[in-house]
Amino acid sequence: MRSLLLKSHLRSAADAYRQRGLWLSQAVVDADALDRLEQRLQLHLGALVEATRYTGPEPEKPHEAFLKAALVSLRCDSAASAETWLDPLRAGGAMAEAAFEAYALYPPANPGDIFMPLYETESALRAPLLRLWQRTQTPLAEGLLNAAERQNEDAALKAAALHYAAENAATGVEPFRAYYLPLRQDASHAERLPVTVLEAACWGGFLRGDPELDVCLPRAVEALGPEAGKPLLRLLALQGAPESAEILRQCVAGDPPFAMYLMGLYGHTSIKADLIAGMAKAESTEQAAAAWHWITGATPARKQRLAVVDADPAAQPADSGEVPDPDVVAETWPEAAGAARLLAGQPLSAASAQRTANAYAGRAGHDALALLARERTTPLGLDPEGWIARRRRRLQETAADIGKEAQHA
Repeated sequence: MRSLLLKSHLRSAADAYRQRGLWLSQAVVDADALDRLEQRLQLHLGALVEATRYTGPEPEKPHEAFLKAALVSLRCDSAASAETWLDPLRAGGAMAEAAFEAYALYPPANPGDIFMPLYETESALRAPLLRLWQRTQTPLAEGLLNAAERQNEDAALKAAALHYAAENAATGVEPFRAYYLPLRQDASHAERLPVTVLEAACWGGFLRGDPELDVCLPRAVEALGPEAGKPLLRLLALQGAPESAEILRQCVAGDPPFAMYLMGLYGHTSIKADLIAGMAKAESTEQAAAAWHWITGATPARKQRLAVVDADPAAQPADSGEVPDPDVVAETWPEAAGAARLLAGQPLSAASAQRTANAYAGRAGHDALALLARERTTPLGLDPEGWIARRRRRLQETAADIGKEAQHA
C-alpha cells in the first residue's frame, strides 16, 4: 500500500511539473489557476520528502531529473556529497535544464558554495549556473562577474553575467551603457556585438529607466534588421519610445502574428488602426485581438468566420467558428483621458502594471513585470518563472509602496 501511495504522489508531482512548464510557455495564464497547480506540485513533493528513504527512480526523463533534484534540495541534506547535487547538472540538455529548474524553485541554503566547483571545472555550465544564481539572488564575488563579462569568446557567459548584473539593484547604469551608448554615433556598432550580449546590456539600461535607450535601441534594431531577434524587438516595444512605431510596423510583413504581439506591448493609441488591420487578416487575427485586449482590457467582439452577407444569423453554419469583428471592435477603444499609452484600459503606470502582473502568468505575466520595472526604474528582485505565490506577495508590497508614493506626490 505504501509503495502504491508513493507511486501515486510521484505521478501526480510529475504531471503537475509538466503542466506548469506548459503553462509558463503560453501567452496568457490565469495566476490563480497557476497558484492552485503549484500548490498541488508542492503537496505531492512534500509527501515524497516525508518518505525519508525514498529517492525516486534514476532519472531517464526531464521530469524525473526535476523530481530527483527537488527531493535532494527539499531535504536540505547537508551530509549529501557534492556529487549528489552536481551530477544532475552534468547530464546536459533537457535533463540538466530540469535539474536547474528544481534548484531555482528549491534552492539550497548555500547555492554559491555548492555549485562553485562545477562553475570552476565545467565551462559549458557557467552560463546556466550564473542564470541559476541570478534567479536565486545568490551573492557573487565582483571578480567572478567581471571575469565572466570579459569572456569575449563566450557570448552566452558574457550575456549571463550582464543579466545577473542587470537584476542587481546595486549596479548602476554605466556598465550597460558601455555596450549600447556607441550606437548614438555609429549604428553599425550593433553588428560587432553578439545580439544576446547587446540585448542583456539593453535590458540593464531598461530596468534603470535610461533615456539613452530611446535613441540607442531603435538604432540597434534598424542596423540589425531581421537579425535583431525577438528579444531585442520585444525590448523595443516595451520601451515604448514614440519613434519606434514605424520600426514595429516593418515587422508585420515578415511575421504578422509576432508583430501584433509587439504592437500590444507598445500600447500607444497611435497603433489602433494597425491592430484593426491585423484583425482583418487571417494570419494575424487572433494575435491582434489578444493585443487589443492587452491594451484596452476589452474582449473584442466576434463574428462567424463564414458569415453570409445579409443572412439570418440562425442560418449560419454551426461549425464555421468565430473570428474577431474589426468593424465592431473599432468602436470600443477606451477614452483614457490624456493617455498616450494604455494597459488593460488604463494609462500605463506602475499601478496598472502591478495589477496586470498580479493577475497573469505565462508570457503576459512576464511582460507585465517588465513594464512594472520600467515604471519603477529599478529591478524588482522577482523571478518571472519562480513560484507565483512568492511573486504575488512581493507585488502586494510593491502595491503598498506605490500607494504611499501616490499619497506623497
